[in-house]
Amino acid sequence: MSEAERQNYLATEEAQRAVHILLVSNVAQSYFNQQLAYAQLQIAEERCVIISSHMRLSKNNC
Repeated sequence: MSEAERQNYLATEEAQRAVHILLVSNVAQSYFNQQLAYAQLQIAEERCVIISSHMRLSKNNC
């Protein structure tokens, strides 16, 4: 194997590692984004329950 072929091979290996790291990073980021969205949904649903409860209490006090 010539030096140029060897360098090309090493560059290809590094590129594959970089793609793998990028893929793992993107999967992790997507997971955390999904978890954040789920937490925000739970908060919104809890707020709806609280607002509905307050509205019922307000109607009963009038």
